Amino acid sequence: MIEIRGLSKQYRGAPSDPQGTWISSWGLGLWLRNVFHAVSLSASRSPPVLALDDISLSIGRGEIFGLLGPNGAGKTTLIKILAALLKPTSGTASVDGWDVVSHPERVKRSVSYVSTTGWMGLEWPFNVDESLRFYSRLYGIPRSQARRRIEEVLETVDLGGHRGKVVSQLSHGMRQRLVLARGLLVRTPVVFLDEPTVGLDPVNARHIRGITKSRLSGARRQTVVLTTHNIQEVEEICHRVGILHKGRLIALGTPAELRSLAQDRLVSDLRVRNYAPGLNADLEALPGVLGVSCTVKDEAGGAASLRIHRRRAGGSISDVLRLLRARRVEVSFAAQSEPNLEDVFLELTGANLR
Repeated sequence: MIEIRGLSKQYRGAPSDPQGTWISSWGLGLWLRNVFHAVSLSASRSPPVLALDDISLSIGRGEIFGLLGPNGAGKTTLIKILAALLKPTSGTASVDGWDVVSHPERVKRSVSYVSTTGWMGLEWPFNVDESLRFYSRLYGIPRSQARRRIEEVLETVDLGGHRGKVVSQLSHGMRQRLVLARGLLVRTPVVFLDEPTVGLDPVNARHIRGITKSRLSGARRQTVVLTTHNIQEVEEICHRVGILHKGRLIALGTPAELRSLAQDRLVSDLRVRNYAPGLNADLEALPGVLGVSCTVKDEAGGAASLRIHRRRAGGSISDVLRLLRARRVEVSFAAQSEPNLEDVFLELTGANLR
């Protein structure tokens, strides 16, 4: 369904701004910034940015393909190229048999893009039913088919009982389901899902994952390209995963195949109090410890979550606990687990996904 060969995308450098982000993005600040940019058009430019570097992969019909990578890894650029919104600098890409450069309009008719970030495109004065009828007209769905499709998608996302509510009356999860319903109105071979469950409670997130797996990939045989930072989501529904880092595809395979890349390590999760971030270096100096990531929950009380990567052979979690006790750090929870895909990313790059 999707073929990519040697794809690269380079952005030209923008005029450099020696003052950084000192200018406001609105009002007088916006006017000053525009004047600054106009004056600096002929000034020195930033070096070009290589957003994608020699990407090659194939994605099959009905496959759910997860695309992982931190912000700035190139995920958005890749999707924009596959949606024929950007042209690659070099290489080729085709969607449903159509080349993204020579047949962009054909490609655009072959893809749907669903982003729940900010509930993009929701018409706030409309109720649920009116919103779907509005978009069915924009999509060119014949009226004879529109009503049946609206009823179908309302049932699929479980919004039939809320069809008379305007957007402001919907909960966070309902708004995301409405955005998904809008994307389901059209039946394109390829669907791009951008962070479809971000911010959702576990029940709503599980519901949307179920729709993606059973409805889009299963019943409809649509190819789904999923971008997310939710590791559980990827491991639960994706057939294969690609990991992007600094524009390069550094790993590709099933979740199980990728997890095997970090099979020489174990992961310990701890919840602690009285923790000082400076202890990370002391923990990493212990035998067998490969890395420590710390998420501070309460800076005043030193409440934090630690994720510690250790080699299977060498060192022990007991060494970690002894050091923490010696530094008067309270440990309220400790558990050991096998590495997940985020740990694989850390193994490959030395950086976290987020």
